Amino acid sequence: MPKRTSKAKAIVARSISLTDAKGKTRIYMGVTDNPVHSAICLFGDKNRSIQLSADAEGGLHINLSDGSGKIVAGLVITSDDRVGLCLYDHRSGMRTELGSDSAGGAHQITLHRHGKIHWTTKKQLRRKKAAQPPKA
Repeated sequence: MPKRTSKAKAIVARSISLTDAKGKTRIYMGVTDNPVHSAICLFGDKNRSIQLSADAEGGLHINLSDGSGKIVAGLVITSDDRVGLCLYDHRSGMRTELGSDSAGGAHQITLHRHGKIHWTTKKQLRRKKAAQPPKA
């Protein structure tokens, strides 16, 4: 019997989930509206995951999550071409940021401890002192 040649079929869906033999989701692909956001998420053992996503403005994101669902590493390029990398250690309260800040300035490295800046390469803006009138 000759082999059939079949045409490729297109699958159109809002989301697709692939599960393992135990019914646990291992791969999720989906799109949301308002704002438009598309994502592919791979789930590993111990509830760890990696998420690749694109936002409505054209930004691209990669996030790694630990077993508790908290992000431990993130890489982003925003729609205005700012690039950043963040590393989080939720046990010690430390966060390391590399790249552009939200204002789009020069690249920098910043270490945070419990939400406060611990160390940074960012140059602090110095305020000029108000002009003092000459002494008589």
